[in-house]
Order: sequence, then C-alpha cells, then structure tokens
Amino acid sequence: MDKEVTTRLFFLGLLAAEDRVRVVEAVIGTLEAGLRDFEAAGIAAGSFPVPDALTAIAKYQFRTLELGLHFHRSMLSWFQSLLREMKEEEGLA
Repeated sequence: MDKEVTTRLFFLGLLAAEDRVRVVEAVIGTLEAGLRDFEAAGIAAGSFPVPDALTAIAKYQFRTLELGLHFHRSMLSWFQSLLREMKEEEGLA
C-alpha cells in the first residue's frame, strides 16, 4: 500500500480541491480498514498458546504484527492531519 499511497500523494496537486479531499478520505478509509484487520489479528493471535519450540518464531511473527499496527496508526494519523489541513486551506472544513 505504501507505494500506491505515496504516488497518489505526489500527484495530488494536479486535482481539484474537492477531488484531493476525496482521495485522502479514501486513503484514510483504507488505512482504517487495515488497522481493524491488524487489531483483529492481534486479538486472535493472542488467544493461542505458543509451544516452547516455536517461541522464537512466534516472537518475530508478533513483532511483524506490531509493525503493521504501528505503520497503520502512524499513516492514519498523518493522513488525518493532512485532511484537516486541506479542508482548512480550501475552506471545506
């Protein structure tokens, strides 16, 4: 998703203000859905016991989940801030 999002962001200035807002709102929706998926996966994963022989493997699988959560939360916060800024600048707030 990150390459697609950065490409959209890079060319956002070519669009009309209302279209820019719609694109950013769509990105936010996608990030929110991804975050929900990662949160659900974390809840599900936490409910299974990990056998001792798989502890090292599970550690990095959980860390991957943490990274996904961090990525989506960070990107979501950044794009929400961008959307507020855009709406204020364009008088769309």
